[in-house]
Amino acid sequence: MATAAISMGNNVLGASAAAPYVLKASQQPLVGIQLGTHSLLSEGMEWVLDFLQEKGGIDTLITYSHSYYGADSRPDSVLADHGKGVQSFKDRNFPKVWVNHNPSYFKDLLLKHEKPTKKNDFFGRDAFHEMRKPLDARGMKVYVRLFEPWAKNGVGRIANYEKVLTVDINGRAGAGPCWNNPHYQAWIYATVKDVFTNYDIDGIQYGAERVGPLSELLFKGQTPNCFCEYCTAKNQGKNIDAQRAKEGFRELERTIRKAENNEVPADGVLISIMGTVFRYPEILSWEGNFYDGGEEINKGIYDTIKAIDPSIEVGRHVDHQQSSWDPIYRAMVPYGKMADYNDFIKPILYHDILPIRLRYWYIERISGLIGRDFTEHELLQGFYAMMRFHEDAEIPLDEMENRSMPPAYVASETERCLAGVNGRAKVYPGVGFDVPWHLPEGGVAPRPSDPEQVYESTLAALKAGAHGVVASRDYDEMRTENIEAFGRAVRQGLKN
Repeated sequence: MATAAISMGNNVLGASAAAPYVLKASQQPLVGIQLGTHSLLSEGMEWVLDFLQEKGGIDTLITYSHSYYGADSRPDSVLADHGKGVQSFKDRNFPKVWVNHNPSYFKDLLLKHEKPTKKNDFFGRDAFHEMRKPLDARGMKVYVRLFEPWAKNGVGRIANYEKVLTVDINGRAGAGPCWNNPHYQAWIYATVKDVFTNYDIDGIQYGAERVGPLSELLFKGQTPNCFCEYCTAKNQGKNIDAQRAKEGFRELERTIRKAENNEVPADGVLISIMGTVFRYPEILSWEGNFYDGGEEINKGIYDTIKAIDPSIEVGRHVDHQQSSWDPIYRAMVPYGKMADYNDFIKPILYHDILPIRLRYWYIERISGLIGRDFTEHELLQGFYAMMRFHEDAEIPLDEMENRSMPPAYVASETERCLAGVNGRAKVYPGVGFDVPWHLPEGGVAPRPSDPEQVYESTLAALKAGAHGVVASRDYDEMRTENIEAFGRAVRQGLKN
């Protein structure tokens, strides 16, 4: 692969373009792929590495050290055959932990990792140790792919995990860990310290696919959290009245519940919500401190790893709601803020699955909530204008289920991320293909991507100035012809 320094393209957002993060002569743009560690062991480690290098031009694996995230139970219908047959998840029992933890790092902590047993597939295998020699022989790298555990995959797997979950305004446990809980913070820092002290790993891609309580309520209709003892103490320490915050969120929730029942106030839903936020500024303060907790964890991971080895690359996975459709998250956690404690940002720019996600996971949802005052067509046009989508990336509402976003979407969102980090971090867009669709009635359905669109979208990211690209969502799902299309775009992009 040719070494190249890729410069930023034209900025379609209208903002003045920042000087790009310039790669040193000795550096190559990262060409990564997300995959489950089980794939390396199921298909054969050396075979997979050769396949990925040859077909996709891949030089970096981004693979799970822990799979509490829960992406290891997909149906055969969405899995791809890479020449070794479909590696079915049926009757498999994969471990949730793919590294050998040293218990001394966790001896005084509340939380403890699940220990693999002889009942697990690949028991006794140490994948991250095994892969180092074949990676080095091919000039490849490996990054840990680490997500925070969801409650349904953490409780019962991680000792005492139920004790660190968020708490909503009614005292019920939430779906994820509280970012302000010191026990959770200590556990995740100990996890990365143990892994990066005892394994030879080149980087980490950390992700928390969550937004704040205000977004969860206004855009999804979920009861607000977190009001645990740690969040309450943190906010009160900043002179934010917890009781008034609860009162404000309760009033907002009443408005949302009425909107769901088509009971629209005389002033409309949106103005009523704005009135509540103005009367209870504690709502925004509470929202901000929730996000600050998440950013503190990201910074803590960064500081922990850099203290071990400053050359290890630490980066951030920004999921689809965060990268492409939640305006509150975008306002409160801009890319420039992330650049303070990340070497790279990987925004999800899944061109193929975005239209149907946007149609049903955003427009349809909010049309019965904060968007009750508008038609779905009006909401979509307002969304395009507010989120600064390039006009070439706008798809009509009635075409969103069966179309992909054009390359202009990938280009403009790459440029927005580059402008946000302003040269202080690298940008590796996640180009998603063959990502299945989650059916409303349950289950998932395959959504095969078009190879030419994969090629054009990957090339668009590189032409926009990305410092690398990551084939996404998961190798399990990626058809060979699309991995080849990704590789073709990479090789073409690095020539220019």
